[in-house]
Amino acid sequence: MKYDCNYSKFDFEQHVKHYFYYCEVIILEDGEVHYAHPSHVEFLCKEYCRRHNCTRQELETLCWKQFELPLDFLLKELNAVAVYYDFYVGKPNDKQQATLNKLQETGCCDFN
Repeated sequence: MKYDCNYSKFDFEQHVKHYFYYCEVIILEDGEVHYAHPSHVEFLCKEYCRRHNCTRQELETLCWKQFELPLDFLLKELNAVAVYYDFYVGKPNDKQQATLNKLQETGCCDFN
């Protein structure tokens, strides 16, 4: 099967071979990288609902009760980092920082 960011598990080597100036991923608190498919917020919503066994409507109600934007709320609640090619959002822990460093070193991202 062809490597595709919509269906494949993230692979540093394969990613750099197939995608240039593009790296939209989520790094979970254990340092594991997942493609942000179909978007960062949508991936995080699905992950939050899976972990907390709630519906999308319950999650949306909770976000607005907290007066936070969905991305900020989800990153904080899931201890995740949202990565774009040249920047990231969130507060990385040690494992996530190691992953960010690897993304930079392998050429998947350019945070300079």
